[in-house]
Amino acid sequence: MLMKWLTNWQVSLVAAVLLTNALVSPVMAQTGNQSDITGPILSTGDFAGQTIPITTTVTGLGFQGGEPAQISVNQAAASVNTQLADNNLTSPTGTPIPAAIQELLLSILTGDAQAGNNINAVIAGLYSAPGAPPLNVIQDLLDSLEGLTRDEKVVPAKLLAAVQAYNAMILASNEEFLRNPPAELRAIQAFLAKLVQPTIS
Repeated sequence: MLMKWLTNWQVSLVAAVLLTNALVSPVMAQTGNQSDITGPILSTGDFAGQTIPITTTVTGLGFQGGEPAQISVNQAAASVNTQLADNNLTSPTGTPIPAAIQELLLSILTGDAQAGNNINAVIAGLYSAPGAPPLNVIQDLLDSLEGLTRDEKVVPAKLLAAVQAYNAMILASNEEFLRNPPAELRAIQAFLAKLVQPTIS
């Protein structure tokens, strides 16, 4: 039942530009000077039931698409930071995110002096939710988010690592956690989607 439910809710978030043909089609590793970071990453996404099948590729040297893609992602990072600072981030379904959670996540994403304490607060919020995934999976996700939008510049490999950690957490969660996601999860999904969206063309 859980696998069927997850299948209906799958969405892929990856930090890159090259869209492949199908969500489940295998991707061969690139050769030469390209990259060893390729392939589709699957996860549960929009908690209202809509799916966004996205499959993209990051090169070891940056976003495929080069500087224009990097500029677009950096602009998305600036927008996310502004939305969080203004307490205007909403989930993809339009559900408001509590201001206190937005403040914690802005601190983590920008890597400010309080980021470590705020990581612990968000971990506690996620881990206390019914059906939460294992603590180490949550910790990996939050660690990958620290400094992600610092100076409104996103490092492609760091965004990819954050998306992979998010997807790992979704896949390690049970149906109850995903059916009633805590506000922290809705916020993380919202800003990762915003950071990845400019890479899809």
